[in-house]
Amino acid sequence: AFNLGYQNNQEAGGGGGGDAAPTTEDGDRSPSPSRRRRRRDSAGDPSSNRLKAKSESSTYLKIMMTLDPPLVPPAEEDAATSFTQEPPRLVQHAKRWTETYQSRNRHTRKRSFQLFGTSTHGEQYFATRYLQPQAPPPGCDTVQRVAHFVSLVPFLEDFQAFAGSVDLWCTSQEFLNILAGDWEEHAFLMANYFMYLSQYGAPGDEGKRKGRRGDDHEVFVVMGTAIPEGDSMYVLRRPQDDRTNERGVFWNAVTGVGYSVLDARCPLQDISLILSRDNIYGNLQPRVHPSALDLDLLNARAWKPFYSETFPPPNPKPPSIQETKLKYPPTDPGFATELEAEIKDRLKRAIRQWRAKFKGAVTSFNTEAGSRLKAILPKLEGMRNGEGGYTEVMHAKELSAISKSRDINGLPLHMPFTDLAVIEEKVKATEISSNGHPDVVFALAVSVFPYTNNVLSVWIYFAAMVPRYA
Repeated sequence: AFNLGYQNNQEAGGGGGGDAAPTTEDGDRSPSPSRRRRRRDSAGDPSSNRLKAKSESSTYLKIMMTLDPPLVPPAEEDAATSFTQEPPRLVQHAKRWTETYQSRNRHTRKRSFQLFGTSTHGEQYFATRYLQPQAPPPGCDTVQRVAHFVSLVPFLEDFQAFAGSVDLWCTSQEFLNILAGDWEEHAFLMANYFMYLSQYGAPGDEGKRKGRRGDDHEVFVVMGTAIPEGDSMYVLRRPQDDRTNERGVFWNAVTGVGYSVLDARCPLQDISLILSRDNIYGNLQPRVHPSALDLDLLNARAWKPFYSETFPPPNPKPPSIQETKLKYPPTDPGFATELEAEIKDRLKRAIRQWRAKFKGAVTSFNTEAGSRLKAILPKLEGMRNGEGGYTEVMHAKELSAISKSRDINGLPLHMPFTDLAVIEEKVKATEISSNGHPDVVFALAVSVFPYTNNVLSVWIYFAAMVPRYA
């Protein structure tokens, strides 16, 4: 039953003359303060005659519905049998392969993975069809530049970007258009760029690329678990002749950081599947850190291939669902300049507001020191792009030269641009603004480096400067 909130005139106010009392959202007229006080008094007594009369005078609508014939709830479909964009034979093999893989041992039983990805159109495709060499944007002609560019596309999980709980896999162009994505979008874009560099070399004019070879590296997408994100995707890149994978690198496509496959400090903790353009390999080994795994994918005791002699890959090979050529519209440099000024102005106002809690605190900014810090930021951006020539020693030397009479306590912050509130929160989290020295002054520098597709690299250098006593 639904209370529609109506009351008879006598209960609501007697129907006399004068202005009607204002009405609230639920339909009740707002009583005067004295009536509100009497109503609170009576509300404490369930046997109150007033409450009883109010209940009897309210209007209710009771609705009962039946369905004839009754609807039977749909049976739950197994995920592997509901895909409609792949041949039924492949779908059935995927179901059998999954059952066989998960029943292999106690380690494979606990591993989570996906053989199919759901596109933004609700169509499901075999995971290998998301892999295809794609030319990176102009200027991204090295592995490090590619990794940096991909990491600058903001991270956003699917439940934040799309309604519902379905894990959607965007194509590379959709990813760049939306300018946000999670682990799979970052991993597939980075892997496709790496494959292009391996096959063709640096992007450029088609005529110049004829006869050129890339760096002859194998590229894979790795599904597994990592710290702190849990289920995640990394990119594995290794020389083609490195069967033992001692020279391979695991790339975190979200952060743009690479780790040697032998590095026990790599955040990747376990591997479920490894995807290539042509096959998928399930990890049969115990749950150990990837640095201790046998990464020879031809070792049948360590890896279970999806395609094999008993179930060969389809001929012809299904086409990739990725776009053949990506669009890279330039970003307006003027926008980056305006954003840079807006970030700096907002941060200065926020820092003064944060320091208002300190009694008698004066918040001032050293303009000259800020200019010197700003001169450092392009060099730090170059380091992220893999450009040599600038070292930590040189960085420390420049900082010490900013002021002979003051000690500097600060750090550079780097992030892709999402919004101003996020930048403000990260600067506040440094606690540099909480410096309580009575003679402290601050230095602030902001630089925004534009890339194609409105991808922006934001650098902020924030430091507190206090007098140096002998």
